[in-house]
Amino acid sequence: MSNPHYYTNNQDCDKPLNKTGLLYLAKLLFSTGVPKLVLCIALILSIVSSLSGLIVPLVTGNMIDPFRLELLSGIRIIQLILIFI
Repeated sequence: MSNPHYYTNNQDCDKPLNKTGLLYLAKLLFSTGVPKLVLCIALILSIVSSLSGLIVPLVTGNMIDPFRLELLSGIRIIQLILIFI
């Protein structure tokens, strides 16, 4: 049941397979048979989601820090609602 090629690189049979590199991850993703376009779209959407998760607190913090009751207007309320959506 032991397959020596499963645990070693094809170039050097004495070295254990490095499963922590980006090259291994890329080979693993492309070996699943999922179309490359779908993988690229998923990667882009993941990056956009991460960036929006970082930008929303920054923008709302900049809007809330100088907040005063006198500055409260309909436009400011609509901006806050749109940012949180």
